Amino acid sequence: MAVEPNNPHPPQEAAPPPQSSEGERRKIPRIQPGNLKVSVKYRGLLTKIKHSGNVKTLDYNRFGLAFESDHNYRIGDELLFTITYKETQLINLVGFICNSESVNETIRCGVQFDFSANKHMRSVTTEQTLIALETALT
Repeated sequence: MAVEPNNPHPPQEAAPPPQSSEGERRKIPRIQPGNLKVSVKYRGLLTKIKHSGNVKTLDYNRFGLAFESDHNYRIGDELLFTITYKETQLINLVGFICNSESVNETIRCGVQFDFSANKHMRSVTTEQTLIALETALT
């Protein structure tokens, strides 16, 4: 890269294009869910009038998860999750859809947990339980 005589700053190379596949966007690897069971419902007033129920969990880590559903969740939807693994159960985990795509007649969704949503999500107990689940699944 040559420096122009009147310009003391070398030209900047263009940044590489953003990666499009979900695996490449993630900074923390996701773990196969094993016997992890997840149910989902809308948060707030929409809880009773919109879809809720069990979903097929695809992967998990302490920061989020991916699931398949027949319901068309939209990016930005705020949801409440109940996660059960053996004797451990986490209730009312707040997360939002950060990725949603149609795959083979189902909808595949990526979820990021929202640790700023409320006191429960900021609690050390919630954090420790999410980490313990991650450890148990590895």
